[in-house]
Amino acid sequence: MFKGNGRANIKPFVFSAAIGLIITAILLIIFAFLMSGIDLPEGIEAFFSALSLCIGAYFSGFIIGKLKRALGLISGIKCGIIIFAVILIISIFTGGFSGKLIIVKLIICLGGSAFGGIIGVNSRFGY
Repeated sequence: MFKGNGRANIKPFVFSAAIGLIITAILLIIFAFLMSGIDLPEGIEAFFSALSLCIGAYFSGFIIGKLKRALGLISGIKCGIIIFAVILIISIFTGGFSGKLIIVKLIICLGGSAFGGIIGVNSRFGY
């Protein structure tokens, strides 16, 4: 678990978080095309963005669970924190920061990635 001098290796966490962010971005693009082509009710964009964030965080936790093969909950939460930090920084710099939904985004990131980490550690298929 620890490598040299008692410091944990952060590269797998950053890799997993990057994959989760890429999946989130792809899902946001797909949902944007879906919303532009179909007449959907007002307020559905918040649901789609939360769903894409949850799915991206889940896959991030799943990947780190498969890579680490131990401590899926903790590893998933670490990935969720990285994803949340990146999303927070991006939203602050783009002017889309809303203090109302910050706790909801944190819960979605931590919950999705922790669940993915648990499933990733306990799944049998893969490498």
